[in-house]
Amino acid sequence: GASIALAGFLLFTSVRPAIWPEKRAVAPGMETIDIIRIYAEQRRYEGRLIARLIDEGILPRDLVLCTGGAGALPYYSEWTTVDYFGLNDAHIAHQPIEGRGNPGHERWASVAYQRERGVAIFQALPKLYFGGTREALRDAVLLAEANARAHNRREAAAGSDARMRAKCLKLDTRHALIFLTPLHEVDFLRELGHLEACSP
Repeated sequence: GASIALAGFLLFTSVRPAIWPEKRAVAPGMETIDIIRIYAEQRRYEGRLIARLIDEGILPRDLVLCTGGAGALPYYSEWTTVDYFGLNDAHIAHQPIEGRGNPGHERWASVAYQRERGVAIFQALPKLYFGGTREALRDAVLLAEANARAHNRREAAAGSDARMRAKCLKLDTRHALIFLTPLHEVDFLRELGHLEACSP
């Protein structure tokens, strides 16, 4: 869990999303009202953007998403959504607690369970939609890859051979979706194979 949290924190401190105000204070969590407000605004923006991409036929309507912030994204996208921490899933909510942490964030959806639920997109970073320079996209992909390795180590320790893989899918010349997927490649291509992979 610590390496996953570190990857998220590194993204917060090294990859500044263009849609977030420059005055945003960098914090190791989202405990201040200002940070929560900015996070909520960013999620709403991204939810509407994903909905537009669905309406335009760029993203499928029937995708399964897994995210730790299951609010605006599932609301606007109408994608079936697994809350990573189990807030809307009895199976995850009844998993044993591996270590004490923030209440409501102490259980996780395993990679094997996400695969069983048909999750195509796991939002491992604070957002899915990235834009900007090639370097910014590359940094986000590197963090996603580090996050995948952390998930895979935990899965291997639990005796599972299910694995996460980082994905970067091009939306246009400067924007991409960056996320993890637990799906086997053949299943992933069935869901999102119409989008070109990017390699920033």
